[in-house]
Amino acid sequence: MQLAITDWPPGRALQRAILRRPPSSRSRRLGLRLAIPLSIKAILARDRRGVACFYEQDAEIIVPHWPGLAERYTGSDGFLDFFTDWTQIWGELELEQIEVIDLGQSLLLLGRMHTKGGSSGVRTSQPYACLQHYSAGKVARGEWFLAWEEGMAAAGLEGEPLPS
Repeated sequence: MQLAITDWPPGRALQRAILRRPPSSRSRRLGLRLAIPLSIKAILARDRRGVACFYEQDAEIIVPHWPGLAERYTGSDGFLDFFTDWTQIWGELELEQIEVIDLGQSLLLLGRMHTKGGSSGVRTSQPYACLQHYSAGKVARGEWFLAWEEGMAAAGLEGEPLPS
């Protein structure tokens, strides 16, 4: 079994230290490059303990309008409830990180969700954006979007070029 940084007690302190660095610093960029894939891995594994390392206990998660989803979820358990509800119809699921835009106390993750239907076997690829606002090194508010343009607008980056 491989040990994730979030399983290591100083891992949480390291996460906070990464976010205290200036957005332009090399150590912050490197830290985010390591932490984001770990958080995605914890999400895909539905690892409640791992996800709790990244989300405040009372974090507010705002989600896209989607049949069967609530408008908001709370905390890491709420986030996993949202993610499970959102993805339960797919037999296979992969979250690809395309670009991370560091905005200081928040960041915008632009990615693609690759799926295969559980019963149909049909493969799809859907863009997503996640705008995360931080407090004490953890996500205090996360906003999820089904289009990069929506995420860019929510981050105040409307009209900026999108990744190719």
